Amino acid sequence: AWRSWRKGTIANTIDPILRATSGSQRDMIQCIHIALLCVQENAVDRPTMASVVIMMNSLTITLPMPSRPGFYVPEGSFSGASIPQGHSLKASTVISQLLSPQSDHSSNNKYSSISDLYPR
Repeated sequence: AWRSWRKGTIANTIDPILRATSGSQRDMIQCIHIALLCVQENAVDRPTMASVVIMMNSLTITLPMPSRPGFYVPEGSFSGASIPQGHSLKASTVISQLLSPQSDHSSNNKYSSISDLYPR
């Protein structure tokens, strides 16, 4: 979605069946825009949930431009030789490694914006 946003082709990320049968394309693009705001690399730039609700319910609000997502991997960053055989860049793999109890990420500020999975 980020690459499409940057290229100005975000409408191409919408499933053709949804585009033909559900709501307005403008509303779908607004949802993608808000989603990109929620995953910005700098957690301080992300909107609060209250702001997200306002954005989702407003037809006239001007949304800020999103910055690069936190888990964005630029195209061409990894060649076949860079990834060891048998490994992948699946999001589920990355997330499971981040949440692994064997590794301590508490001292690494890069992971400070990950939400707790369990209530406090």
